[in-house]
Amino acid sequence: MAPAADAILKKSAFRCLDVARYVVAAAVSMLMVTVLVCAVKVVHRPHDLTLWIIGGSVSAERAGDLNGPFNANIRGDNLTFTFTLQAVNPSGRVRIYYTNPIARLRGRNSSSVMKTMLALRLPDVSVEHQSTVDINVLMNTFVLVPGQRFYFEALANGSGSSIADAFMKVNGTRIVQNIFTGQNLTSEQAFYYCSPIVFDEGEYYSSAAAVNVPCTEEAPTTILDDPLPGIIN
Repeated sequence: MAPAADAILKKSAFRCLDVARYVVAAAVSMLMVTVLVCAVKVVHRPHDLTLWIIGGSVSAERAGDLNGPFNANIRGDNLTFTFTLQAVNPSGRVRIYYTNPIARLRGRNSSSVMKTMLALRLPDVSVEHQSTVDINVLMNTFVLVPGQRFYFEALANGSGSSIADAFMKVNGTRIVQNIFTGQNLTSEQAFYYCSPIVFDEGEYYSSAAAVNVPCTEEAPTTILDDPLPGIIN
């Protein structure tokens, strides 16, 4: 082969090697950028608000006449429901608001069908970074619809009355806010499912056996919503 042609081939080969090096370097750089971006997203993703039912129990006690027969008719005698919902924000970067929350208390009726026995409107809550807020709920109400009668009678029958294997569904608007800029990062409907809990006369909540029950955002697959008996404000 002529010397001139040989020189041209060598130059072309070196140029191809240089182009290949640039392509590999660019691909590695792109990979590093992609990994870095993903890592930043994971590190700076705000922590979700977590909810707990303190003592795993909702207490229901008779109000007024404690000795006479309980009137479980519509607008009859009252029961007082109390429980504590604890909201935890583990993040050091955001504050979390949970607004317009509604708690649905669900238990099995006389036919062992899971139904909503009570729906309560809870107060709005603001949880600062790395903070915990207890929402103490006390609601005094009577039977609003016939479907509630079984539950009110079961809880008013005397010492030891309870409804086990119940659960609570809480839904509201969860707003995540950057504490440094005040900018809202997300605003979305958030649903929490707290189970298993017990509806009782208050003994379980204060007993040594009581444990706090965590709420999860994973909906049960076998339990559907049913018409509300009326939201208590």
